[in-house]
Amino acid sequence: MAKHKEFEKVSQIIPAKPGWEAIYAGPLEEAPFYLAQPVVCWALVEENPTTVIGMVAHRKAMGELVFAGAVENFLGYNYPGCAENWDQEVLRLREGKKHE
Repeated sequence: MAKHKEFEKVSQIIPAKPGWEAIYAGPLEEAPFYLAQPVVCWALVEENPTTVIGMVAHRKAMGELVFAGAVENFLGYNYPGCAENWDQEVLRLREGKKHE
């Protein structure tokens, strides 16, 4: 999944429905686990092309929202009924970093 940069032009923000999560690879190497953080809202950003990106609450700055994909270990979005094997995605990410 492509990583998102910080966008300058957010034209609209809409609330996310309950159950949507941003998924991140966990920090420990010995286990292929992942972390989930609720998506607070979706931002419509005017880039080329126009894109919709999930936003999550910043873990350290109270009240601040950040683009979910702005973090290097971002894997994707989980939603109700999603069948993605996130542990497998963590393993793929780590394997790719070993070959860099």
